[in-house]
Amino acid sequence: MINEGTIMTTMYYCLLWTDLIPEPATRYEIAWTMIGILSVAAIINISQMVIELVKSIVVMCKKISAKCKRDKLDIQEKLDDTIKKQQTRDDKLRKLRTILLTIKE
Repeated sequence: MINEGTIMTTMYYCLLWTDLIPEPATRYEIAWTMIGILSVAAIINISQMVIELVKSIVVMCKKISAKCKRDKLDIQEKLDDTIKKQQTRDDKLRKLRTILLTIKE
């Protein structure tokens, strides 16, 4: 909406630079108002792009954070499983050692 308004205003200002306004000083002042209008439109458009960029960066960071948390949980689960397996092996070895010690005696 702002872009369309800027284009229409700029087209109107182009008419003001003709011989419709005879004084060059007045045309010069009108040119500065047009520069102001174009600058405001450019700032608004750049601001919108920056806001969208920041939003997409935030979404991307949230996705990466969630993935890291899932990966961390997966690694923790694998580590827990490995520890349980090792404890089971250790228990079996202890039982076997006690059986062997009782057989030797």
